[in-house]
Amino acid sequence: MVHVILCPRGYDLTHLKGDIIVRQINRIAIAVFFVCLSFSIQTRAETWSKLENSHFNMYTTAREKVSRELFMELEGFRTLVVNFIKVEIPPTAEKVSIFVFNNLADFKKYTWRKDIAGFVMPTENSAIIVLPAWVWGMDSTNIIYHEFVHTLLRHHQVKLPGWYQEGLAELFGATKFSDGHFILGAAPKDRFEAMSYGGQLASFDDIVSDKFLTHRSKHNQDPYLQYWMLAHYLEFGNKKRKQDLELYLTLYSNGADSLEAFQMVFGQTPEELWKTELKKYMNQKRIPGFRVDVSPELSDIAITVTEADMREVESAMLPLNLLSASASLNRNDYERGYDLLQKLAANTNPEDVEYIRIINNLVWLLSTCPKDKYRNGEEAVRLGELYIKDKTENISYLDTLASAYAEAGHFDKAVELQASLVDKLDKNDPNKEGFSKRLEKYRNNESWRE
Repeated sequence: MVHVILCPRGYDLTHLKGDIIVRQINRIAIAVFFVCLSFSIQTRAETWSKLENSHFNMYTTAREKVSRELFMELEGFRTLVVNFIKVEIPPTAEKVSIFVFNNLADFKKYTWRKDIAGFVMPTENSAIIVLPAWVWGMDSTNIIYHEFVHTLLRHHQVKLPGWYQEGLAELFGATKFSDGHFILGAAPKDRFEAMSYGGQLASFDDIVSDKFLTHRSKHNQDPYLQYWMLAHYLEFGNKKRKQDLELYLTLYSNGADSLEAFQMVFGQTPEELWKTELKKYMNQKRIPGFRVDVSPELSDIAITVTEADMREVESAMLPLNLLSASASLNRNDYERGYDLLQKLAANTNPEDVEYIRIINNLVWLLSTCPKDKYRNGEEAVRLGELYIKDKTENISYLDTLASAYAEAGHFDKAVELQASLVDKLDKNDPNKEGFSKRLEKYRNNESWRE
């Protein structure tokens, strides 16, 4: 159970920039502390433990106290979101996996940028949360909270508009946790920081119409800030508008056009609502916030702690190892990426759902790597025809097979396959340009280089 307490708490948006600077200084101080600490203690042997309940499987090399705290925070957050959005998670739902690395260097093997402090990988039926133990609560929670909301929304039985889904994710993504309670309604500071560097708001009509690509690409616009604005105001800012929101969502779930339903229910367009109500709400010195206490009963949820079975850990880490290989290739560490993909292909059951992804990445590397020593067109064709051709309709995998034909010198096959793929793509498809460029290369008897 989660108790929601309205409290005299607000969020001062006028001092946001100063808060951001202080946060950056704090991050630097914390980073320096841990660098110094790493020279003063010996690295302990990494052993894996498993914490689990009916919602999560956590595999961790961190200390049990730290792991339990992270586990309970996520359990509390899950309860908060499920109660708020009234989503019923079936008992048979696949558990969310959590990997917590005590060693920051181990965590970094699975990241593709230096500034990543934690991330969520969606899976076919659930998600995988990945983070190092010591940065939790510093700058990784926002993205993890945001993506975890999307994981839970998969189970929502009512169709929701895209802007509202993103608004909920932003709303909960900015949640702060401390001393057994959550603070809900905080401003997403990173979004406001982006606006301070010359960003502009998109049309709220476009926002509600879910024209994501339209306003992502213009004038440094950040639609996620606007998703948060709308969700915050309609959920917390006005009781009448909260009722209007519920009616709008009902109409939308029954097939009504998003923009038309919005205008009919609210009596004005989203852009007009911004000018007449929302802008004034956001210009307040302090906007409403909520303290949400986690019920003590939540800690009674059974958590089993055992030494992890390494075969189970290795199996659960298959998507992470595939990600690690991709991250290595993105950093031009072709040797590590190549070795990882070879090992994954050799040690994964071809019946595993992840196997075709492994083969796809390996064939792409064998076909397109800029380093000659890692390319092998004939092997790429062998693997591609064995595991991709006639086995999948996935257009990206077939694009990989075409690249293998080109690298092996089978340009007629490459052109035929690639041309068929280009024809299948809508003119606005983001893949259209890349697919077309490769087709031109193959027509000129040239293979593709990443």
